[in-house]
Amino acid sequence: ILACKKLYSPAFIQWGKIYVIDSAQGAMVKRLFPCDENQDCIICKSDNPNYPPFKLPTTEIRSLSIVLGAIRFE
Repeated sequence: ILACKKLYSPAFIQWGKIYVIDSAQGAMVKRLFPCDENQDCIICKSDNPNYPPFKLPTTEIRSLSIVLGAIRFE
């Protein structure tokens, strides 16, 4: 279970923080980082090392929510 706050104007992204991203690829939970070679993309990284980081064009982001907390069930 994730507690999130929707960003209505994602002009300021806290790099390295976890976000829920709704994009053309579907909803995903990733840490976001700047893309040095292309200002129109962000780098999405998973905490799970089995999934490699990837670039996502900012034009594909439909909505963005920062994750404020999480509850895990075992």
